[in-house]
Amino acid sequence: AGMAEEAASDAVEDYEKRLVMYVVLRKDLLKDPWKFNLGAMVAQGCHVVSKTVWELREEPNVQDYMKDMDNMHKVTLGAADEGELAAIAQSLEENGIKHRVW
Repeated sequence: AGMAEEAASDAVEDYEKRLVMYVVLRKDLLKDPWKFNLGAMVAQGCHVVSKTVWELREEPNVQDYMKDMDNMHKVTLGAADEGELAAIAQSLEENGIKHRVW
């Protein structure tokens, strides 16, 4: 049981160290007056991920994140509207978390 417990502990530690990119999309863009379709929303997410990776490419965390491209981890969240997205960006800024808004 000792080796199995050690392997499980190592797996948990590796998971806890995993870098995660969070993508926050405005949910109001799906409604009037914008009425973005799913493809347009996906494109917006792709744009901001590309912008972020490119502009922060010299950051050690970004370099580590991109080293293992087959195991990248992203989480997509929704902001109700532009105001909520701005509040999230402000909180990230206040906490020294590098981010980009598209």
